[in-house]
Amino acid sequence: MPHRVQHLALQIAGLLAVIALVVAGADLLRHSRSGPTWKQRLVSAGLLLLTGLGLGALVEGRAAAAHPTLTRTTQWRTVKEAWRIITPLAAASHKSTTAQREAAARKIKAALEALAALVKAGKLERAEADLLQAEAERLQIEMLRSPPADTRVKCYKRKLLVPAADSLERIDRRLPLLEQLVAGKQLAPAVLDRVLPTLERDVQILSSPEEVQRMQDAARPQAPDAARKAKALLRKIRALMKASAKKASVKKTPADKTPAGR
Repeated sequence: MPHRVQHLALQIAGLLAVIALVVAGADLLRHSRSGPTWKQRLVSAGLLLLTGLGLGALVEGRAAAAHPTLTRTTQWRTVKEAWRIITPLAAASHKSTTAQREAAARKIKAALEALAALVKAGKLERAEADLLQAEAERLQIEMLRSPPADTRVKCYKRKLLVPAADSLERIDRRLPLLEQLVAGKQLAPAVLDRVLPTLERDVQILSSPEEVQRMQDAARPQAPDAARKAKALLRKIRALMKASAKKASVKKTPADKTPAGR
């Protein structure tokens, strides 16, 4: 009973946190995947409760302003829906049910098909689709980390967790794709919002001597260099996004200031 009460209290607190973030216009997906662990758990619990009530779509974060032809497509709505469903399940694996996991797997399958269609239609870069696919795979792995909440599994095979090793593997896979997008200045906020939080978290892990020390000897020397490269790329991405936003703002200014009658 105490455990059930604690679980309910966490979900209610999470619901209040989600409502506060929505009122503030914050990006719920980013808050559920980055920052302090307690905050991720809180927001994810709130999203999980709303998803279970069928109200998750009502509190999605702000849509990206750039790449309107991408974000307005039916395929991108399919991608957003998949992320909305699986994100809270991945953050709270031990609380998800078998039915929720099966539904999320179907959503992710549909999302990957939608990504392929967007690439074919020229609305999404191949590198962007690959980044999103890598993130979808990570979310699915996290979702299956613990046994479903509705089963009484006494023996559940768990992978030995070495966060720094996983972070290094993800960075090695994602950095070339991000570098390709930066070189071509193809920076869609809608895509970056779904892949950068994981990269930022991986950089934090590889910057921790304690976490790096748990890695195998052969991989350990690679960690500092990978973290350094990722940090530099993140700075470059933020600078490009800031410049892009400023450019878009400047474009609107002349029209706004044009005197009437001209």
